[in-house]
Amino acid sequence: MRILIAGGGTGDAIVYYAEMCTRFVRNGFPYACGGVDGFEIYHVDLSEVSISIAKERLKVRGLEGAPVFFIQGSLLDLSSPSGRLRLNLPSDILFDYINTSGVLHHLSSPPQGLSALKSVLTDGGSMFVMVYGEHGRTGVYDLQQSVRSLVDTVADPQSCITIVKQFISAMPPTHRLSSTIRSWMMGAEKMEDVGIYREDSEIYDIFCHSQDKAYNVESVFEFIYEGGEGELAMASWQSEVVYDPSTFYGHSQFFLDLFAPLEKSVKKFALAEKAAGSLHSKHSFLLTKDSSKKFPQGTYIGRPWNPAFDEVFASEVLCTSLEESILDYERSMWDDRFQTGWIHDESAMCRFSFDVAAAGRGFDIVETLHCSVLRVVSLLDCKRTVADVVNEVVRLEGLGSDHWWMSRGFRVVYDMALTLQKNGLIVPLPGGNGEKIENNIGGEL
Repeated sequence: MRILIAGGGTGDAIVYYAEMCTRFVRNGFPYACGGVDGFEIYHVDLSEVSISIAKERLKVRGLEGAPVFFIQGSLLDLSSPSGRLRLNLPSDILFDYINTSGVLHHLSSPPQGLSALKSVLTDGGSMFVMVYGEHGRTGVYDLQQSVRSLVDTVADPQSCITIVKQFISAMPPTHRLSSTIRSWMMGAEKMEDVGIYREDSEIYDIFCHSQDKAYNVESVFEFIYEGGEGELAMASWQSEVVYDPSTFYGHSQFFLDLFAPLEKSVKKFALAEKAAGSLHSKHSFLLTKDSSKKFPQGTYIGRPWNPAFDEVFASEVLCTSLEESILDYERSMWDDRFQTGWIHDESAMCRFSFDVAAAGRGFDIVETLHCSVLRVVSLLDCKRTVADVVNEVVRLEGLGSDHWWMSRGFRVVYDMALTLQKNGLIVPLPGGNGEKIENNIGGEL
């Protein structure tokens, strides 16, 4: 599997994919990161300094031996065979998966950048894209324009950073950015206790960069169509739940009935964006390519997986982005209902809360699931089938043949899988049919 990090900067993505894929291949995961065929990761960035930092970060994590290749140059050169040669790449190189996060919106022509990446994406491949969101950045642009009226932010970036810090520290509550900052603080008394606008590099990128373009839902789909030239379509939002108006108004039956007839479409997604206010400060989504088609503007493929509850489901292999976060906690730290309470109560349902930050600002989504959910999710390792997981719960918990789990375990896992899949927290990998999927890569679920 060949992975491209386009505009990789100081290495957040390259470290993530190199570490994850190395672990997956070492542990014999049959589908992720190319499985037995292995992987290669290419990091393209204009800055020599950023590349040096990325290399050092890999070294610190003991990943110098990973099959990683650093290329200094413009991602726009990927658009032609001669340009690829200038980047010391084969003229006909193709990638199975491309990650470009927070990059294309800084180009003078973002669609041109998307077109360049499309030209090296294999048919059936996936591309993860993050661009700025218009609705959630109104306050950012207010401050950005204020600073630009006082200093040349391109010629004197350090002064820009200093002025931005002072503005934020003295900002009145009436400023549109204040509501964003207050929502992030969540009880913290000082800005330094909040994980935003702390690092100079972050402040520069958000407030002092020479150019950026923000998108709303409608213009995201226009951007995909223009840059993809009909060959790209949105496979899914990174977190579809934040583009569903019911997420924000679902406590009211009136709104549930009002939204029920809406199909997954640009109209529904745009309604959610407007109804959520200033939430969407970025848009993160997955694209897929099919050069034999001409996708209409506004095409949304979505997450079509909706398996029947039958013997085929037992052979599904499930992979979740929750596994790592759950493993950070000892089981003794779980609530008793999640530990053993469910064993003794067949009907035990728990409220399961998780943070969704795919739109730029984090907020909690709460789902009601069977209390065995943590025990089950902790076993979804991209290798076990559903049948394996159900049987492993029996073994680990020492359940007898007359225990309720023996008859209902599959149903519990089925209901949980559909709920988590809806929220972008789980994907199905092929089970008993022996197929191989190239583009399911861990945290980009």
